[in-house]
Amino acid sequence: MRKKRFFTSSFAALCLLSATVQGQSLSAHEEYLQFAQNEDGEIHLDDGRTLFYTVKSRSQVNGVEVIRAQVDDPALAEFMDYSSFIITLDHDKQEMSGYLETGSGQFRLQSPSDGNENVFWRKIKPPKMDDRILKNPDTSFMGRLNQEAAGEKDASGRYVIDVFIGFSEQAAQDVGNINTEAQMYVETVNEALNNSQIEGVYLRLVGVGVSPQNPGVVTSVLQDGKEWFKDDIARYAPDLIGLVQRPTDAPGSAGGWGNVPGDIVVIGAPWPGAYRHEVGHNVGGMHCKSEGDTGYNYGFSVRQGRGTAQCGNDLSYYSSPLIMDDEGNVLGTTHSQDMARLWRERSAAMSANRIHKVPFPGETGGRYRMQNYWRADQFLHMENGGLESGAIEQGWWSAQWDIKAVGQDDYVRICNRWRAQACMNVEDGGLQAGAIESGWHSAQWKLEPVEGQPDLVRIRNRWRPDQYLHIENGTPEAGPIQPGWFSARWKLTSTD
Repeated sequence: MRKKRFFTSSFAALCLLSATVQGQSLSAHEEYLQFAQNEDGEIHLDDGRTLFYTVKSRSQVNGVEVIRAQVDDPALAEFMDYSSFIITLDHDKQEMSGYLETGSGQFRLQSPSDGNENVFWRKIKPPKMDDRILKNPDTSFMGRLNQEAAGEKDASGRYVIDVFIGFSEQAAQDVGNINTEAQMYVETVNEALNNSQIEGVYLRLVGVGVSPQNPGVVTSVLQDGKEWFKDDIARYAPDLIGLVQRPTDAPGSAGGWGNVPGDIVVIGAPWPGAYRHEVGHNVGGMHCKSEGDTGYNYGFSVRQGRGTAQCGNDLSYYSSPLIMDDEGNVLGTTHSQDMARLWRERSAAMSANRIHKVPFPGETGGRYRMQNYWRADQFLHMENGGLESGAIEQGWWSAQWDIKAVGQDDYVRICNRWRAQACMNVEDGGLQAGAIESGWHSAQWKLEPVEGQPDLVRIRNRWRPDQYLHIENGTPEAGPIQPGWFSARWKLTSTD
């Protein structure tokens, strides 16, 4: 059993000063720059408090930077290394989304409604929870979920559960940047999996979409939403579908709904934490355990305000008897409140709900044509001996590239089909295609999906990570790029 501890530094405690939001809140751009450039800083809550945060990790996902941070919150002092602060940054648009959980409630980054440019962290007031469990009308789903599925794994050996998030037009207006917002939802689940020591599985956002339909956060959306986004579902083949609505006064409205078990949820745009709870239902989780309930798929609550995802949803944990806080409280029981066990048992089947169409990182692809997004008539080829970009003919092998994974890493080699020994590299400084040695990192590349355009990638060198493949100056080059350069975006089309 692992004990979770939390340390409150004397310096950070000094930052818990009373502050007026009006005087200390930042503009949207200043708030973005703070998280883009700094590893620690202050956040100003609309209840007048100022909290100090420290960045724990940064990663790039679908062109969005995901930041996980820790807040020095005395109200959660019994948890060490507890991550409850997620920020997602769109560097192209210099926009962000954010979700914070404290001992006194949940907050999200919002602009004041009076129209001024300052932003602050506003406390979320979730609606009263509806205790009803929504059984999946597709009775065959449980059978598929319980079957021994091989599952779909990436090169690291982890199960990948692909996610599509569809917004109503009204909800999209409310949240602003749907790419950072959708990634934030997905990370609320990944953070809870990490905190709960549920290894070997993660959720991956593969696409977002917008629909004019907005009946509200009601159960009918679970059926109708698959029709609204049928083309996106066919395109991205997600294992899970998330729908986001602007709340209405429709009968049966709630903060969120999800089939138990299932592959689709709906949440209200004001309540991002509901996504973590509803996905727990999709896996097969129930609410708080009542007397007479059987099974181990229930949430757990230590006390009021200290509930795991399915039982109160106050903490970024799924119930687990293997997690203990510094006060000695275990966050689950082996016989009835062990959502972590349920996740481990069902990850394989959840990841295989649909066969993925968006390639996994480092996945061996075969032969491809490489077409530039900025200049659609420009393809990379070696028809005249050297590496060029330009118009091509359909049958040219010189314009076909073999993209193969390098071991278990998320990197690939890109070699020409016509001249098999010619592989792209920057060994001598500039971009070239020629003979390489097996260990050259200069000939290894990462394919990074472009945010909002999952059929496009940026191609970054491993040896020189600031160098991307582009044709900004008219010819193929490798070098630093600006986030908005279309010349550094590529569409890979299979020739198989």
